[in-house]
Amino acid sequence: MKLQTVALRCIAAAAMTCAIGSANAVITFTNSPASPVFTGGSVDRFTDLTINSFLPGLSTTRAAGPFTYTAASTALGASESGLFVAPLAGNVGLSSAWFQDSLEIALPSTGILGFGGNFFLSNMLGEAVGANTGGATGTPTVTITVTDVNGLSLTQAVNASSTTFSGFISDVPLSSARISVATLNSARFITADNVVLSAVPEPGTYGLMALGLGVVSLLARRRRPS
Repeated sequence: MKLQTVALRCIAAAAMTCAIGSANAVITFTNSPASPVFTGGSVDRFTDLTINSFLPGLSTTRAAGPFTYTAASTALGASESGLFVAPLAGNVGLSSAWFQDSLEIALPSTGILGFGGNFFLSNMLGEAVGANTGGATGTPTVTITVTDVNGLSLTQAVNASSTTFSGFISDVPLSSARISVATLNSARFITADNVVLSAVPEPGTYGLMALGLGVVSLLARRRRPS
């Protein structure tokens, strides 16, 4: 009986360690918004902003459901830098006001495990432009780098259009994201739309944690006096 109890403890410890250890951390990229991480997320569509307007300052505080985050320009263009509300066809997007600037996203410290959205280029009128516009054929137009709270980063080059979804899933909370132009063009600007934030872990993590908690519960019941 003692050996069986020890074995159960080892299984519980292994399961919990795997759940925690998987958080040591892996960041993955996906083009699918159908992942449970994102279907359980909250979306910022920027529809509260006035199109064809420049926002005051270099940053703005935004909300995606219960999550608050900050979007900012890198200000490489000095006085020309800032944020512009792009009048996308039937939609609204947040854009850099200077072609050299990146969009910097500071994520909340509430355990964001999924970050995604539509990240692409728009022209001087704020209209979305297709992939490869402003760059050589086959050259990705947008580069996205996400970083977790431990400093681990993943950079993904995206040949993006306004309908392309780019998502990042992490085992530990993410802290920031940077969206930049891969090939500079003075008439092309980084633009974001439908930004989704999620605190929902991947299903595999749920399974490992459930296994560990289940075994711990079994051990607790065995200890109870009859």
